[in-house]
Amino acid sequence: MRGGAGAYDRFPIPRETRGLPPGRAILPELTDSLTAGLDALLAGLPPRRRLVVGVSGGLDSMVLLALLRECTALPLLAVHVHHGLSPRADAWAEHVTQWCAAAGVPSRVLRVTVDRARPSLEAAARDARHAALAGELQPGDALLLAHHADDQAETLLLRLLRGSGLAGLGAMRPLRALSSPPDAYLLRPLLGVTRARLEAEATRRGLAWVEDESNADRAFDRNFLRHAILPSLHERWPAATATLADTARRLADADALLNDYLDADLAPLLVPVDAAYPALAVAGLLAHPAPRRTALLRRWLARLDAPLFHEAWLAQLLALAAAREDSEGELRVAGWEMHRYRDCLHAFPVLPPPAGEAIDWTLDGSLDLGPAAGRLQVLPATADTGLPLAGLVPGMAVTVRFRAGGERLAPAGGVGHRPLKKILQDLHLPPWLRARVPLLYMDGQCVAVGDRLAAAGFAPAPDRPPALRLAWCPPGRAG
Repeated sequence: MRGGAGAYDRFPIPRETRGLPPGRAILPELTDSLTAGLDALLAGLPPRRRLVVGVSGGLDSMVLLALLRECTALPLLAVHVHHGLSPRADAWAEHVTQWCAAAGVPSRVLRVTVDRARPSLEAAARDARHAALAGELQPGDALLLAHHADDQAETLLLRLLRGSGLAGLGAMRPLRALSSPPDAYLLRPLLGVTRARLEAEATRRGLAWVEDESNADRAFDRNFLRHAILPSLHERWPAATATLADTARRLADADALLNDYLDADLAPLLVPVDAAYPALAVAGLLAHPAPRRTALLRRWLARLDAPLFHEAWLAQLLALAAAREDSEGELRVAGWEMHRYRDCLHAFPVLPPPAGEAIDWTLDGSLDLGPAAGRLQVLPATADTGLPLAGLVPGMAVTVRFRAGGERLAPAGGVGHRPLKKILQDLHLPPWLRARVPLLYMDGQCVAVGDRLAAAGFAPAPDRPPALRLAWCPPGRAG
């Protein structure tokens, strides 16, 4: 399964890299010496801790590794991902480790398990590879991949045929800031270099490389373009690869410029109900003309690091936004959920269901409730945040549960018991959190609903000062 073209183009990364030079500036034309050009490129980057190079053992990655060995004093680490899909996989790994040992370059072979039950084996291998490489990075690292101009041309053609918008037609970006770890970058320094030139460089250096037999399989769309379409284009237009790659760069520049304009319109529409996933004000969105609404919606989702949604999905989300004022609704697409609630659109990765079992706790420190429910924390009674509670002291044994349906509660200051469902609505708790809000129980009695409400008998009074405060950080919220 080919590790090059487009295979690493789905890392969880922002749609643009702020504070860094544009694509043309960080990708000089490598016309004379590839080593000198690469040296100039690395010198223009923010300081790096280490360079981690994805090395399949193929032509492009072997040339990149050989160039880096000569032109940088930064520590290098060559990483080969062993998928176990080819009968020659062990030989490929051995080729990389032997070359690195002879060249004095540290290397690692990461063995991954590919889910063969998935509809696309290629996608399953790619996802396993992504996870392995991302797990190898440390703060301040740069991950270098050897995609070249031919790869970029193929990517542009594929995305044109799939109906991609401007962001997708920008194809692979030469430099991206990774979402994690901190201060890490993804760099593709050879996007301006053709495969023919890399092959000439490998021959000049006497480099050996491996060939993945799956690259000849025309059942894969990229291989069909490479073997059946691009040769015909080159017969008619010899500079087709370079032209297509340069077109992708110019489209990426146009996308970055458009994003600057969209960000100016988007800023007043963002509602910071959640530090990690700000909501989008519906009224402000709908005040814009129709084409700009779609662009703003796409930009908002991109800044949340959501995938690039199909136009039909964006149309459904716009219809949700344009529904009557008091309506609520939700849409689930590609592992994300989107809600309209209280005149805002909310979007975040699909949350897992909360735990089905009660959790024992002793009211000390914090309690991690997992990705479905966030975290509970006990604060001093003198804190200026959290829910003050009387009748509870730190260290007391309690249990934490989640809604099962049919619960009733006597709220402090209220009259009698009321359905918890109605209480949560009155508290304006978003629908997606109502099954996830932790319910604090003592001796079988519900005493608190997260940090939103105390039950009767547990709210502070003049003769019953609070002994602690309870704080709840819901899932998805930063901090």
